[in-house]
Amino acid sequence: MSDDDFLNIVYAPTGGLNKQEIKKLLGLSYQAIKKNAGVVSALKELESELRESGVLPPLTERTQK
Repeated sequence: MSDDDFLNIVYAPTGGLNKQEIKKLLGLSYQAIKKNAGVVSALKELESELRESGVLPPLTERTQK
């Protein structure tokens, strides 16, 4: 996906990727997005990379919780 594609699925209240959209795009269940350690880790890593490159906004104190 391009940076613009990722920008289209940002969840505004948290500044992270919208998990519902990720679920639809990848054909995963909600449980896989929330409880599968590999998926959770991969999404965190992706969001970190997108933050470093300026695609996603930096984490705030609220969103770190």
